[in-house]
Amino acid sequence: MDKISQYHPLVWFLLFGTFFGRTAFFMAMPFLALHLQIENQTDPLMIGLIIGIGPLAGFLMGFLLGHLSDRIGRVHIMQASLLLWTVTFLGFACAQTPLHFMMCNIFNGIARAIFEPMANAFMSDLTIREKRRSMYHFRYYLINIGGAIGPLVGVLVLKNQAQIGFLITACMYFLQYVGFILLSRKIRFKEQSNQEKEKIELKTVVRILSRDFPYTLFILGSLCMLFTYTQLDSTFPQFLNKNMKHNGIMLYGTLLSLNGLTIVIFQYLITRWTKRFRTFSVITVGALIYGLGYFGFIFAGTNIFVWLFSMVILTLGEVIGAPNENLLIDEMAPERFKGAYFGASNLRSLGFMFGPIVGGYLLKEYNYIVLLQAMCMVTLIAILFFVWGNSTFVHGVRKNETPYNS
Repeated sequence: MDKISQYHPLVWFLLFGTFFGRTAFFMAMPFLALHLQIENQTDPLMIGLIIGIGPLAGFLMGFLLGHLSDRIGRVHIMQASLLLWTVTFLGFACAQTPLHFMMCNIFNGIARAIFEPMANAFMSDLTIREKRRSMYHFRYYLINIGGAIGPLVGVLVLKNQAQIGFLITACMYFLQYVGFILLSRKIRFKEQSNQEKEKIELKTVVRILSRDFPYTLFILGSLCMLFTYTQLDSTFPQFLNKNMKHNGIMLYGTLLSLNGLTIVIFQYLITRWTKRFRTFSVITVGALIYGLGYFGFIFAGTNIFVWLFSMVILTLGEVIGAPNENLLIDEMAPERFKGAYFGASNLRSLGFMFGPIVGGYLLKEYNYIVLLQAMCMVTLIAILFFVWGNSTFVHGVRKNETPYNS
């Protein structure tokens, strides 16, 4: 582990703020679909719409804010997103109808689309290039400790009372908001200024990104992966609750915690192993192993052991590939377009948007076996995109392309 002095104090604050915020987040948000199914008797397709509307809002806002951050700085935008998150989760706690939950999730999607790419780009600015890989992996590690703790607390302590989890999450984001304001005022730091960057119009950024073919292939593959991953938060709790009878909710919480715990246990070893390989290749291998885990779910039925084993396989694929995605964006992005690249990565949130809707439709009109088979096919498509992208991005050089000289 890197020494404390090798990360900027604001980077440390954002890393541990993410940990506490995500721990509280995982107490409540994974159980939103169950809350809507049990308390509001909402059908799977409507649940998919409610969950998918947030990423849609994030998609519409994310790219614009990513570009604006390159021109006006990231700190104020990040502060505003933390405050918006606070208000949003207070709204979740008070929501009564599906429409209320839909409105809250719109603002949740906007806040996430603002904060996540801003925080990644901001921490990248404050971290030397040689330490960025370890920083991204450590952030992912902390998120998944929260992912291991939060769902168990949600199942065992809060007894699936989502409102309490929403209130705790609001408090965590408010504390992070106040702390970030105070710390950013007290501690000196240098964010890349407007003068250090070329003045560019939004249409120029769009043209640059549209010409970066390896980046486009990466975004398409990642979009497909998120399309399948979002089923864990939307359709999985619904069909487990229905098909596993009294054990469904407990199994769901256990699967989520096992997901986080597996990452916590194996990430350090996997990180050391994958350092010797190209980032794009690592992501491709991770997607393949992830797909094998999804394939195992098809045969799980009511066998709890198979569900748990398949989740471990899926998670190993996730821990190989997912932490390297931000690193790959960082490798692809020119310094002066870094915020635009991280902002444009919100295109991946289309997977989060369409995944719950399509998954809800398949679950309503067919059954969960058809749903899982479809997700395996989408994962295969993602692997093909990654293989193609990897072949056009050799050691950081895009074959036959000069996407930045426009």
